Amino acid sequence: MSTRPHATPPTSDAYYTQLACVADRLFLYFGLILGLASLALALWSDRWLPLLVVTVPALALMAVQIKLAAGSLRSRVTVALMLMALVAATIEQANGMVEMHFGVFVVIALLLYYRDWIPVVVATVAISAHHLAFYWMQASGLPVHAFAAGSSLGMVLLHAVYVLVEAAFICAMAVQLRRQVLILGAPPAQLRAMVDAIASGDNNPSDIGQARFAPGTLADGVLRMRNQLGERHRQEEALHHENTQIRASLDASRTGMMIADNEHIIRYVNRSVVALLRNQQDTLRKAFPDFNVDTLIGSSIHRFHANPARIRGMLDQLKKVHNGQITIGPVHFSQVVTPVFNADGSRSGFAVEWHDRTQELQLENSVANIVAAASAGALDQRLQSVSEAGFIQTLTTGINQLLEVVATTTGELRAMLSALAAGDLDHRVQGDYAGDFEAMKVDANLTAERLTGIVSQIKQCSLAINTAARELAAGNDDLSQRTEQQAANLEETAASMEELTSTVRENAASARHANQLAVGAADVAVRGGDVVGQVVSTMRAIELSSKRIAEIIGVIDGIAFQTNILALNAAVEAARAGEQGRGFAVVASEVRSLAQRSATAAREIKELIVDSMGKVDDGAALVAQAGSTMSEIVGSVQQVSDIVARIAAASQEQSVGIEQVN
Repeated sequence: MSTRPHATPPTSDAYYTQLACVADRLFLYFGLILGLASLALALWSDRWLPLLVVTVPALALMAVQIKLAAGSLRSRVTVALMLMALVAATIEQANGMVEMHFGVFVVIALLLYYRDWIPVVVATVAISAHHLAFYWMQASGLPVHAFAAGSSLGMVLLHAVYVLVEAAFICAMAVQLRRQVLILGAPPAQLRAMVDAIASGDNNPSDIGQARFAPGTLADGVLRMRNQLGERHRQEEALHHENTQIRASLDASRTGMMIADNEHIIRYVNRSVVALLRNQQDTLRKAFPDFNVDTLIGSSIHRFHANPARIRGMLDQLKKVHNGQITIGPVHFSQVVTPVFNADGSRSGFAVEWHDRTQELQLENSVANIVAAASAGALDQRLQSVSEAGFIQTLTTGINQLLEVVATTTGELRAMLSALAAGDLDHRVQGDYAGDFEAMKVDANLTAERLTGIVSQIKQCSLAINTAARELAAGNDDLSQRTEQQAANLEETAASMEELTSTVRENAASARHANQLAVGAADVAVRGGDVVGQVVSTMRAIELSSKRIAEIIGVIDGIAFQTNILALNAAVEAARAGEQGRGFAVVASEVRSLAQRSATAAREIKELIVDSMGKVDDGAALVAQAGSTMSEIVGSVQQVSDIVARIAAASQEQSVGIEQVN
């Protein structure tokens, strides 16, 4: 811990002690004057004893006491006693002259300068005791002279009353003066200097920078006021510096700022708002003829509103940020109104951000029109460039560049497609592009190259299809002839089978009467069964041939279907090829028609073959049934030997019929 002694705080007696020291020095000078008067009286009356016994020791004691304890109560009491001793010496030297007693009243009055009642009382008591004692000694005949010869006790008492009355008033005034001194706490000149310094704005004068005064004194109050004013001044300077920085920042801001007080009076506008409104001043004057951007400060914020009462009511109730729009003719402003609140929560005004959205809205409309036109295929429109640098100019330039690139790209693509449609398959996109546009260019050129290859392949395929179609037509003609021949053979087979059936029936009838010819008839019947087996084998072969023909017809039908598909694809590619593929489209159409007719003919032939196969199956069934019947005949021949002759004749007819079928 620090061992330095703590500074003793100042008390209210400091200034009083200072005044007492001044009074001590003044009374010392006054004592010297009385000493000189005593010396003069000694010279005049030749009475040196009072000078040597009273005056000189009194002056010496006064000087020593003031030197040792100036301003103290002891020095004040000593000075009061010594002054009264000097007055008593002069009275003694003047032989009790009444006029010399005026010195008592003068000293008591001068002691008021101490602003202390104690020296006054001490001096009054001392002079009163002196007068009474010396009056008694003078009346007793001693060689002293306190009063003039013949003075009565009444006069002495009257003199004492005057002294007491004066002392009482002087004490009362001393008490009041001391209170005032204690209240002041510092010399009035110093207080005035402090007040003058504060009044002049110098809240830190060097002469009182380290001063300290007793608490509760006027000087302490002035000092505290000076300190508070100094602190407030520093705070105000800091606030002023901060406000200056804020104002400079607001003035330099590109955002338009306006500040209004709680009465909706404009108190501040930055340069951006002034420039913004000055730029639209001519338009605003059409709606507000008295509008002048140079007189905004001090005017109402509602000068821009068509219905000030409604806006005032809304702002009076505003508790949070409000976004508003102002439209004056073709001019569009957007506002962000922010209520400003003090630390105690009371509203002090409003901060309003201004934005001129006129060009922005015009740009939005222009962009919307251009986008709509571009969506409709019109790429020749452009945004009008603006003179001001910034986002709008950058956006306008960027959109125009985008439209130019898109228009150039689509123009080249359209030129290439037109060339392809006209049959020019060698046209390509030649421009230099980047990103997706370059990818579109590459894809378009690659598409044209592939389309050229596809058209070449289609030409080759069409030639091959033409050759295959001619071969298919020849095959179809040959197949048609063979099918017609087979149909005629099947008709003859059916007729023969009918005759055979009739003959067999006759043989059965005759067999009942040909019992004698049973053995021969049996042999004939066995031979007839063999022939029927051969007929069945032949019918099976015919059936297999019919199935093979049906399969061939199915293949022909598939070829016709594939030909139809190829012709359809060729027609589609010819349509894509445009004018150059028109001739090929005609060929593809003819091939498709031929394929359809071939498919129709193959389908009809297939239906005929299927029908023939059904009839062959029926014939085979009948032949099988005939074989069974022959077996029955063989058994019956043994029972009907009487009709063998007739069976033999019938068997001969069967043999002839079977040979015809074979």
